[in-house]
Amino acid sequence: MALAVWTLVMMGIGALGLGPTLYSAQWEDVGPIAAMVFSLQMILVLFAISLVVPALSAGSINGDRTAGTLATPQASLLSPTEIVLGKPLAGFLTGLAFLVLALPSLVPIAAAWRHRDPVHAAGRSG
Repeated sequence: MALAVWTLVMMGIGALGLGPTLYSAQWEDVGPIAAMVFSLQMILVLFAISLVVPALSAGSINGDRTAGTLATPQASLLSPTEIVLGKPLAGFLTGLAFLVLALPSLVPIAAAWRHRDPVHAAGRSG
């Protein structure tokens, strides 16, 4: 549920940032706005990843111990090192899920930005 809300928030930022510009401005004006919206979305994604990974991995082992579920992985064939390293890995993969779910809103903005970037536009025309 939280990842669905995250996707909607990211798409809403893109729509609110670029929608009025696309409606009221010329195509040449889209590049700077797209760059700003892209930067804002990337900052939000990196901020979310930097909050999610430590929060999930830090409370994971203590939460398992409190809930009484730590004994199950300890009784398995996993070594203590694998258990401890698996907790931050799970948090990192969740952070990557935030990035993947932000891609539907980031790719069109990056394409609009690249389309009007003078460096890339000059390279295509010559």
